Amino acid sequence: RTRQPAAEVAERFAQYEAAKAKRHVVDFDDLLAACAAAIEGDPGFAAAQRWRFRHLFVDEFQDVNPLQFRLLEAWRGDRWDVFVVGDTHQSIYGWNGADPGLLDELGRRWPALETIHLDRTHRSTPQITAAAASVIAAAGLPDRHP
Repeated sequence: RTRQPAAEVAERFAQYEAAKAKRHVVDFDDLLAACAAAIEGDPGFAAAQRWRFRHLFVDEFQDVNPLQFRLLEAWRGDRWDVFVVGDTHQSIYGWNGADPGLLDELGRRWPALETIHLDRTHRSTPQITAAAASVIAAAGLPDRHP
């Protein structure tokens, strides 16, 4: 896999943004950003959205990117009725900006956070679990449960 020079990537991105503007279209990230901006910029709209989405659940949180985290924070407001599930060792969406470190960020931003470690799997055989543990150990990844 070859890396592209930053200037080339920036140029392609600018071309992509220009093509969207010319065609009057948006992509998924544009929708998320617009939604977050609307909630952040309009207290009445924010209150309506927070009433509509009173209970928030995010699965596979390790694959959340900063924009998605921003939207979650906007929806949450000052409420704590949020449930997230994630495992930093299972992050697969780095290409989309996913940041498994946002799981750690939750503890810093949400002081009332309660962490529940699920140490037993019911989806995999002991052999698969042992193989995965050896791969994680060989990769030098930190223990998830210090």
